[in-house]
Amino acid sequence: MRQFRSEENADMIEFVPEYKINDGYVLHISDLHVPYTAYDVIDTLIDQYGSSGEDKTTLVLGGDILDNEHISVYSHKNLDSYLEVINDANSLIRKLSQYFEVIVLDGNHDRWIGKSMNNQYSNIGLMLPQTMNYYITKDIYFDYDEEMFVIIGELPHVHYYSHRFFKIGNVLFMHPSNYRTVPGATVRGAIETAMEEDIDFDIMVIGHTHSAQQITHFRKVGIESGSMSYNRKYITKTGRFSKAAYIGYTLLSFSDGYCVDYFLHNITMHNKLMRRLVGYEAVDRT
Repeated sequence: MRQFRSEENADMIEFVPEYKINDGYVLHISDLHVPYTAYDVIDTLIDQYGSSGEDKTTLVLGGDILDNEHISVYSHKNLDSYLEVINDANSLIRKLSQYFEVIVLDGNHDRWIGKSMNNQYSNIGLMLPQTMNYYITKDIYFDYDEEMFVIIGELPHVHYYSHRFFKIGNVLFMHPSNYRTVPGATVRGAIETAMEEDIDFDIMVIGHTHSAQQITHFRKVGIESGSMSYNRKYITKTGRFSKAAYIGYTLLSFSDGYCVDYFLHNITMHNKLMRRLVGYEAVDRT
């Protein structure tokens, strides 16, 4: 019998929340790493797939909305640096919710920030085990007199899930906590972990790797959607280039509640090919 190499801490069966879509599209982007976010690409995606009406495309933000290392190391763990990035992320969620039905999932950076802030600023009203994504998906403000976040209410068209897995039809979404340098190995591990948990799915879509590629493993499709952020300064500074900075996204087409087609767009490679073919940088980044 084959022994699967499981995702770390996969020692118990977890509840997997499901979101229902009958017909339409699901757009998956991940690893925004505010403040290094590719805002220009996001604006193009809004123009192409967004709608200001009630019939909105579902947008899954697959984790690492925030960048822990930027605000906890390079900003010297200053409270104002935390708040600035959190406010920027909250503003981005508000903007996206005007055009999409937004699903927000946790990533490793989001979890790290929650722990870091709780350790240093335990008086500002954080409630572990919630990550900072719990707050950036709410209508919030920071009360400087009381030194705490105040939640006014929910943001319309925004849904936050703290679970490790999230499911729409036959598509499973995940942001792994580990990273394997061999191409495709991270999503293979995610597929094996979900199979050990007896989760029924056909397609696994993950963030975390910043790589845009797809594989087939145990008759499951595995997709790494790339990232929606540019190279962070600390990666360049420390020479950690193991994570390729590929800007990309996945578009999934649903019919009768199931994904029937998908499109992985590696924007970075598309632009490189266009420069080679026609000698200039492509204007259309999507």
